Amino acid sequence: HISIQEQCQITFQYFEYTPKKEKVLKHDGYRYQFSPYVLIWNKDYYYAVGWSNKHGKLAQFRVDRMTAVELLNQTAILAPDFDPAEYVQKVFGMYPDALCTVELLCDNEIMRSVIDRFGENVQTETVDEQHFRATVEVAPSPPFFSWVFTFSGKIRIVSPAAVLEEMQDMAAWLK
Repeated sequence: HISIQEQCQITFQYFEYTPKKEKVLKHDGYRYQFSPYVLIWNKDYYYAVGWSNKHGKLAQFRVDRMTAVELLNQTAILAPDFDPAEYVQKVFGMYPDALCTVELLCDNEIMRSVIDRFGENVQTETVDEQHFRATVEVAPSPPFFSWVFTFSGKIRIVSPAAVLEEMQDMAAWLK
C-alpha cells in the first residue's frame, strides 16, 4: 500500500509450491523489481498489478506469494493510460497472457453477459436476427476459454484462427 500511495518501486521474491507443499522461490530466488499501481481482488486473492522491470510490461503477482518485500527509494515506472477496470475486463482470472483482439459470434440472449464481462462500451454489431458479433481485447487463456465454454455454444470464437485453434485443442482435451 505504501509503495502504491508514494509511487515508489518495490523488490521481492516470488514462490511456488512443490508437490510436497513446500515453498520454493522462483528463478533461484530472483528479486523482482516492480512498480505496483493497484491491488485487485480476484477469486479470493489479492493481486498487485503494475510495471515489471523483469518482464518489461504490465504484470500481476499474487500478493500472498510475494516474500521478502522491500520498499525502494526509486520512483515508480508509471503507465499513464493504465485503467484498472479495463485491465480486469481483459485479463481473465488474472492470467497474464498477451492481449489480442478476438471476434466472437454470440446468440442475442447472451448480450447481458457480454456487457457484464466487457462493459457497455464493448464493440458489437448485429449479424442477423439471432446473432451479434462482439470484438473484444482479451488474454486468450484457459480462464477465457472456460468463460466461452460456459455458454454451451451460444458464444463462438470467429477469429483470429490461432485463438480458435487453441480453444478447439482445449475442447478436444476435455472430451
